[in-house]
Amino acid sequence: MFWSRLAVLALGILLGLVVFQWSRRLHGHPGAGLLSLFLMAMEPTILAHSHYVHTDVALAAFSTMAIYFLWRFSEQAKLRHLLLASLGLGLALAAKFSAIFLVPVFFFLLFFQWPADNSGARVFFHAHRSLKIRIFAAAAAALLAGFIVQACYLFSPDLSLYFKGLWSVNANHDPNYPIYIHGHFFPG
Repeated sequence: MFWSRLAVLALGILLGLVVFQWSRRLHGHPGAGLLSLFLMAMEPTILAHSHYVHTDVALAAFSTMAIYFLWRFSEQAKLRHLLLASLGLGLALAAKFSAIFLVPVFFFLLFFQWPADNSGARVFFHAHRSLKIRIFAAAAAALLAGFIVQACYLFSPDLSLYFKGLWSVNANHDPNYPIYIHGHFFPG
């Protein structure tokens, strides 16, 4: 149990590093990063779940990583930021099925927060701001994220395995299951 908990702690540390880095870059001061890191470390959900072996901390770490590097891509238009954002998306999707809600957000931001002309980077993305290159970048990001998910499934010959798992999440959900709220049970 120790080694599996150690892996989840490492993911919590990754989340802390991304939160620190994002806040430091956003506010321009390391003190802002430390304050954000402190607030994250004292957040009750992180305190409650970061030492148990389950997928919540992995989802938080990889989702934050995906959106952070997508933000960096919109600022600086560097290909490595887009690759790291796609890696984060793929790992988030592989970590927990509820990360599927991140997909429309990710591609909406990728498509509409394209790098600005004033970002200072002189790279391919500034010279080609057309609809075609945005669609190409979105397709490449989707392929990389899909490759990461497929790698986590050990390159199963059944390419629909992820979607079968996604659809089976609520397969045994009883709509009349009693829910306990404020001292009473309620069906549904």
